[in-house]
Amino acid sequence: MNADAEINGVATVYLMRHGRTAHNVSDRLRGRSDLELDDAGRAQAEALGALFAEVNLSRVLASPLKRAVHTAEPVARAVGLRVEPVEGLNDRDYGEWTGVERSEVIDRYGSIESAPGVESWEALSARVTQAFDDLVAESVGATIAIVGHDASNRALLATLAPDLASNPEDIPQSTGCWNCLQRDTGGWTVTVLDATPGDGRYP
Repeated sequence: MNADAEINGVATVYLMRHGRTAHNVSDRLRGRSDLELDDAGRAQAEALGALFAEVNLSRVLASPLKRAVHTAEPVARAVGLRVEPVEGLNDRDYGEWTGVERSEVIDRYGSIESAPGVESWEALSARVTQAFDDLVAESVGATIAIVGHDASNRALLATLAPDLASNPEDIPQSTGCWNCLQRDTGGWTVTVLDATPGDGRYP
């Protein structure tokens, strides 16, 4: 990106979603459960590492959950960095509904948002956006990578680019995907959304 001369520090963020887990296959609410990647998820993580091997990243950050850290590790290894876990990037807290099939919760309460004890979109968005702002402010270098979750990524994308969708849950975020956010003096723009290795799009 040809950043405006007034932009200092981070101007590009590659926002990724972790690779697939068994709970993704069964569409259970993952939340704070510390799930391992399945075989497909590990392959997705390695593909991201290969795709970003030539990108000049200054930091690789991730939610502290295993599925995010293990997705970030091939990316970090490819560029000679280590993964830095960040609590504020954690997945949405589904409380007692963690591990329950999404359809079961929706059938009972009409939506995930209406289920008691679920972290609200407002709280999730505030938490993830604050973590993002802090990371951008403290990072040295033009480009960083962040590995998060479907809910946390959607909340952040909806906050930074509200024109993407009227409902954050409609923003596509495939397992093992990456998005590109670029900053100019007017704020952040999503220039790549829900890309996956092999789909012809490159960082």
